[in-house]
Amino acid sequence: MSKKELGVLLDSGRKHWKKEEILALLDLIKEKGFNTFQWHFSDFLGFRVKLDSFPEIASDDHLSKEEMREIITYAEKLGIDIVPEFDTPGHLTPMLAKYPTWGVKQIDENGEVKHSDTALDITNPEAKQAVFTILEEILTLFPNSTHFHLGADEFIWFSKVQEFPDLISSSQALVGEVASGLESYVAYTNELIDFMNERGKTPRVWNDGFFRSDVVSKVELSKNVEICYWTKWDEAMATLDTWLEKGYKMLNYNDNYLYYVLGEHSSYTYPTAEKVREGWEEYKFSGEQMVPDAHKHQLVGTYLAIWSDKPEAKTPQEILADISPVMEVMREKVEG
Repeated sequence: MSKKELGVLLDSGRKHWKKEEILALLDLIKEKGFNTFQWHFSDFLGFRVKLDSFPEIASDDHLSKEEMREIITYAEKLGIDIVPEFDTPGHLTPMLAKYPTWGVKQIDENGEVKHSDTALDITNPEAKQAVFTILEEILTLFPNSTHFHLGADEFIWFSKVQEFPDLISSSQALVGEVASGLESYVAYTNELIDFMNERGKTPRVWNDGFFRSDVVSKVELSKNVEICYWTKWDEAMATLDTWLEKGYKMLNYNDNYLYYVLGEHSSYTYPTAEKVREGWEEYKFSGEQMVPDAHKHQLVGTYLAIWSDKPEAKTPQEILADISPVMEVMREKVEG
């Protein structure tokens, strides 16, 4: 994708969308002059495709591979690029429900060790290999997609990394006693980045876990990745300027304006055309951070994100009606 992206992210992991409903979203994307669809089809509440390699992790409500191919073909017919997203090493509840010992070990407030039900044990070779196997199969469904989103957000509560003994020990094995504990997480992400690069795909990750000021990793994130900057809610998260000065290409998912979170969960409010028109512009990122003129060439896309935190809050039809005017204003702002 050489053109600047204007896209919509759909979290169909937490809320199942039928094939016809996703096709209707694609029609809206085309109608409003957008060009990209990010398909986030796995999350805490569901894994929405039945894979040959791990069919048991699919939710009861899911799409068949044939249905997914029909959606992909339709998007291509409309000239819409698809960015698939399989989010790891966090947000893996469907997998860990079937393989509970693959959850990273955490020491709780009582000093007891338990396996996480959301976060992968990235020090477990079998668990890691499962991720690569799944990624390989997903890639076969999206042969023409040039980009792939690896997630890498909200793995653990990063400031509490000391509660994860295996992350500490594996990080120390990488860099010695100076390890903070996040080195193994960054190294794992770098492995995924290399995996995608080797297959001719441009990988992406979310911003919140890297170059933090509170827990500093001695292993740095690869430069061969694009950054989807969604939030600065935590002061310890790296600033926009940090990423820009390191030379990363950036995508704007400003959660203050462009996050449509079902049920208005986590204190989010639904975006409106009026709010976007009055407060947002293309180079304004979360936390009112602006891209300096000298770095504007590093912005490669802007997205409206539909997150299904409370899946029952709205129907797909209501969601499409809500986002339609917001998309119009976004396009106006981006096109100037």
